[in-house]
Amino acid sequence: MRRAWIIGNGPSLNQTPLDLLRGEISFGMNGIWRIYQRVRWRPNYYYMVDFNTAVPREEWETGIRIHQEMGIPMWLSEVYRDGFPEGHPNHKDLPEGLGDLPNVTWVKDCKHKPYHGGNSKGAQEWHLPEICTGYNHISGVMQVAVLEGFGPLYLLGCDLDYQADPKLNHFDPEYNPTDKRDLSKQLQTDAEWAHKIAHNSAPVQIYNCSYSRGLSEYPFRNMRAVLAAKKKW
Repeated sequence: MRRAWIIGNGPSLNQTPLDLLRGEISFGMNGIWRIYQRVRWRPNYYYMVDFNTAVPREEWETGIRIHQEMGIPMWLSEVYRDGFPEGHPNHKDLPEGLGDLPNVTWVKDCKHKPYHGGNSKGAQEWHLPEICTGYNHISGVMQVAVLEGFGPLYLLGCDLDYQADPKLNHFDPEYNPTDKRDLSKQLQTDAEWAHKIAHNSAPVQIYNCSYSRGLSEYPFRNMRAVLAAKKKW
């Protein structure tokens, strides 16, 4: 098996030398494209499954189009293809999607979605080969990496230190420019639960290499040391 790097979007990404990952396998998600103007690194895979009504269409569609143009394989929620049907509470936010796109694996919400307060409707473990969407994005990205045959997994930008001010929760203060809500407690609880489940469910070893040390669920490894070892998996 070959190792892979899972890139979260926490503020510590600003201290992370992402360009060192060129030539490595890596997975990006959501608004990671906002950092591309500062680095030469690009992920090999892209993942975006949760639809956020507070994020304007231009924001999430930009992420899809950028990775589509680069030919990067994507895992996307079916709602980005189809939109929400009439009668659905989110129909007014996304009445129609983008239609079928090449190089995309469309992800259907599982029975554990939506997640709230860390219980994910009773979800206690992954249920591969179906991706469990009952947790936050980082959980889904790790599941995709496992399905693609990668391991061990090394996490970067997974700070697990959510703040009341949403501008402090990502590497770019304009990451979700229109979302002003304080979701820190919910996001913190959901993330902690997601990592606990991943720790117990993943069939491969997971390491935390984040430049913030807030995530303690997995053994810590120094990113530069891992890369310098040039260990083949």
